[in-house]
Amino acid sequence: VEHKGMLNHLYAKVVDLKLTENDRIAQNAPQSFDISVWQFWAASLVGGAVQIFDDEVARDPVQLLDQVAQRAISILEVVPSLLRIMLEEIARRPQAPDFSHLRWLIPTGEALPPTLGRQWLGHYPYIPVLNAYGPTECSDDVTHYPMFVPPPLHTINMPIGRPIANMRIYI
Repeated sequence: VEHKGMLNHLYAKVVDLKLTENDRIAQNAPQSFDISVWQFWAASLVGGAVQIFDDEVARDPVQLLDQVAQRAISILEVVPSLLRIMLEEIARRPQAPDFSHLRWLIPTGEALPPTLGRQWLGHYPYIPVLNAYGPTECSDDVTHYPMFVPPPLHTINMPIGRPIANMRIYI
């Protein structure tokens, strides 16, 4: 994997998420995974901040929900299996966590079930979902699919979107 691929990915995140100096990105991926690279560095390209979550918080959906709210996180990336548990926890609570600072939820690393997109946007219709797809060999994400409304009930598979800048996909 070449550095220029990851740099391209960083700039794609800046553009597609419209990152600014006001953003606070959650760094919750293990540092050995490719995802951690953009979580660490994209904010520095625009003067934003990175909030590093220790492994205990990053793996615990209850603590993660609370910390995202308390730390005023604006960009959160999680795998769909963790998102499912987070949504179950949100449904159990008498009041959903205050995510008024959160601007994007990014599911990645696994296929996003349409039901999770519907559930998230049901709780937080003002926080869009950016379905991200890409193998490590391509320097992390190669496609982005922004979702501002819940997918229709008949949706079986979520789209993975279009290639990020300077990338092509072949099907």
